[in-house]
Amino acid sequence: MTHGVRLRRNLEGARDAFENKDISAMKQAHSADLSCSEAGHEIPAKMFRMCALWGAFEGSAIATAICAALTGADLETSNVITITISCILTLSVALFARDFIRYRGETRHYFRERARESWELKNFPEGETQEMVELYVCKGLKEEDARSVIHTVAKYEEFFVDLMMQQELQLPKLDSSPVQCAASTWLGFVVFASLPLGVFWAICEFLAPAFHHPHYTFAATTLVATAALYIAYALLLPGRSRHSYPVLVFFSLLVTAYLAHELPNRVRQHRL
Repeated sequence: MTHGVRLRRNLEGARDAFENKDISAMKQAHSADLSCSEAGHEIPAKMFRMCALWGAFEGSAIATAICAALTGADLETSNVITITISCILTLSVALFARDFIRYRGETRHYFRERARESWELKNFPEGETQEMVELYVCKGLKEEDARSVIHTVAKYEEFFVDLMMQQELQLPKLDSSPVQCAASTWLGFVVFASLPLGVFWAICEFLAPAFHHPHYTFAATTLVATAALYIAYALLLPGRSRHSYPVLVFFSLLVTAYLAHELPNRVRQHRL
């Protein structure tokens, strides 16, 4: 992390300059005196934000699929809503447990490996520096340049250990706790699973029966879920490219709803 360091760079301006291939704008963006705490300088993005976004997509897809499947099985609207709510709540607990166990294990593994690398650096520094020199040579540096770089950064123990973790072991440090990640997944899942379910309920409750056709219903729920996910993506991951995101999300949710609705009918017809 780069907290407390002043970076002369306007990241949003640099991105816009790249999109427009504007060299003068690029130079101006790199000469702007801005704090490194601006959005986009913390790389990677906060993991809990990614978890919230993944949970949101899973919630939207699963709720849409369950509603579509139960409707395809000719269940009453009240039963569809009751069963979908039960599935949302139980699955959210399972996803919380899944992510907590996953990120707790990754965090423990990271700090165990970091302690090992730090211990090896203190007790066998020449071996650790030689490993990094060989790694940089494999990446294309000349051996003398690699030795110059590694022997310089090896003077700063904490930085050098972090460098070994990232480039030798390919283990980036998680920037969020396991609880934060799990809770973000749970919250994203519950909130965004509720959206298509709410749209489904509103259509069945307030619109005329002529609009209750499954194709209309699930097109509407998919549109609402896509719009909500796009807004969440923009808020949680500012600066990331979003050009194709709405189209991909819309069609993936629509195909999910269609398959979930049609499969029960196909199975029932096959049995008959």
